[in-house]
Amino acid sequence: MESGLSHTVLARYPFLTEAKAYVAGLGLTLDEIVKHPVYSIAVEKAGQRLEGCVKGGYVPATDSDVDRDIALLSYPLARVAANLSGSPWVIEKYAAGEAETTLHYLTEDDNKNPRTVDAIAAEMGLEFNAGKIHILTYLKSTATLARSDPNWKLANRQVNNGFVEITRQEFRKMIAEEVRKKIMEPTPIADAPPQLKRIGEAAKLLNAQMQPRRTGGKVTLDSLPKKYKHLAAGVGEGQRDNALTSLIGVLKAVGLTKEEALKEATEFCRRCTPPIEEKIAQEKINRLMK
Repeated sequence: MESGLSHTVLARYPFLTEAKAYVAGLGLTLDEIVKHPVYSIAVEKAGQRLEGCVKGGYVPATDSDVDRDIALLSYPLARVAANLSGSPWVIEKYAAGEAETTLHYLTEDDNKNPRTVDAIAAEMGLEFNAGKIHILTYLKSTATLARSDPNWKLANRQVNNGFVEITRQEFRKMIAEEVRKKIMEPTPIADAPPQLKRIGEAAKLLNAQMQPRRTGGKVTLDSLPKKYKHLAAGVGEGQRDNALTSLIGVLKAVGLTKEEALKEATEFCRRCTPPIEEKIAQEKINRLMK
């Protein structure tokens, strides 16, 4: 994408290539940031950023040059901390929170300078063409969105000559979804300062505390309510998908966390004939236990 984006735009969208180049241009390693007399505050802001995203969203301060530099630095620090948590749910919530922040800024900027939004979209591989987007791009970008909102399903859209009609608001949502997927990708965590590890662990604890609490003994695959006992032994081909969906619904209803539900769902997948791939259980839990 073209260079020359303002400092404010880079701070608002720190995942952009130009934003990464700006941070690299500061010439600071992670350890140097932690010890820096000015920029060390970025570590604290990274913790606030990750915590805010786990709770649903976070909008950093971008009023001054220093604020913008801190915002730019806090993004990679928070992303590393999320990955250091070792929890896929923390990483997922962090990515979703950053996507919400992006959507907030996209909505503001689209009213003032649509070209900025179009430039960001281009880096995400998206192009808004007179209220339309290419069908292949649409399908790739909205696969996850369509699982939770039928409005995104291709069958419910207007399609003409290989292009899907979308609104500008929907286009911004698609950009944010691409950002979410980008942040979900693994990021290097080797030699990270211990401060980031502690931030990740705090986020993991916060996420666990936010899960619904259950009473009584621990629910496992072998201690399901009588109505669902037949699932304990696994099921055969042709019944597996519906049975897995039912099981996850039960595990969610009794208050298991995502991590706990994944453990039991994975065991169920192993007992089925033929066994179900663990990633299918992961995908279903992500979709059904939001």
